[in-house]
Amino acid sequence: MKIKYILTVFFYYSLSLYFGQIEFEKNPTLEKLKAKAKKEKKLIFIDAYTTWCGPCKWISANIFTDKDVAAYYNKNFINAKFDMEDQGEGSTIGELYKVMCYPNLLFIDSNGKLVHRIAGAEQDPIFYIQLGEIAKSSDKNFSFIEANYRENPSDPQLFKAYLTAVSNTCLDYQNELETFLSSLNENDYIKEDNWKIITENVTDFNSKTTRYIADNANQFSEKYGDEVVGFLYSTFQQTAYDLLNESEFQLDKYNSLIQSAKTMDIEIISSLLPIFEVYSFERQSDWENLFEYLMINGDSILDSDSKNRYSYLIAENSSSEIYLKKAEQWMKEVLADSGGENWNALDTYAHVLFKMNRTREALEIAEKSLETGEELEEAQLEETRRFIENIKKTLK
Repeated sequence: MKIKYILTVFFYYSLSLYFGQIEFEKNPTLEKLKAKAKKEKKLIFIDAYTTWCGPCKWISANIFTDKDVAAYYNKNFINAKFDMEDQGEGSTIGELYKVMCYPNLLFIDSNGKLVHRIAGAEQDPIFYIQLGEIAKSSDKNFSFIEANYRENPSDPQLFKAYLTAVSNTCLDYQNELETFLSSLNENDYIKEDNWKIITENVTDFNSKTTRYIADNANQFSEKYGDEVVGFLYSTFQQTAYDLLNESEFQLDKYNSLIQSAKTMDIEIISSLLPIFEVYSFERQSDWENLFEYLMINGDSILDSDSKNRYSYLIAENSSSEIYLKKAEQWMKEVLADSGGENWNALDTYAHVLFKMNRTREALEIAEKSLETGEELEEAQLEETRRFIENIKKTLK
């Protein structure tokens, strides 16, 4: 019986090597993994996943079953998988190693020290073999890069290497970025290494660093040309969107941002200000000021999608004949541009006409919106059908 058992185990092990499958430990705990890693003098590889994570499922099905990847990991590592939401060992490991996104691939030594990590799912199997080689390399892995940076946090080359490593892990590095920037003199911002770090990682238009660059844009432009305007443009836009998307809108902070941008003599940023004024009114549900502003500026600042959006908002939130006539004008323009066969535009136009008490026209357009030949989701179809029924009720 013992010989038969050994042969059976050998048979299944051989199959796994032939067909390719990483052999993950059964019912692992971190302590068991550390003990085995110490005994076999190997690193521990952990696939930190969740059951709902699509990329986690993809690498499990397509990478961990690759013959070459499996052979490499089975030979070089003690392998384990943990569900980060299991309220047990997985959750503990996730908290211990600050797993912030999935999949997170961790390499740990026999003492439990994290030596390398990366997040995400690459499609090339060779990438995972190279990843393992880097993890085993004492002068290339994450822990080496981080230790070098910690020893000299003001060195731009070491900090840039650390940022590159940490940006692939989903770890938050904003505190380290602020510490590095605060260690610099403002006139050091223009140095090439520092400039690259700033432009690749700073996204806050209100930061001390960005404000200094904005106040000295001409000096920076002499060295970096259009990169300077591009940096200021992207940080303004990102900061504005971040404020607009906060759960509680901070109007004072948003207005301060807009006022700061107005003081800058940069055409591309000035061109953004009107639409961000619109977004502010909308974020506050300040319909009267929004629609008044659009009556003056809408023709020049709204594209077709925006005309559609704000025409619908007018129909939903105003009975003003002036506003509704402008919405009708915009929707005629949108339909002309789209060839008149667009469900979204026709649906909006019907809502505008209905609000103007042009009921039969609204019904005709609403019914036409279902005949465009577009593939609509059931929710869209149901929404329009309910609207048509509502129109018909008013005609009885």
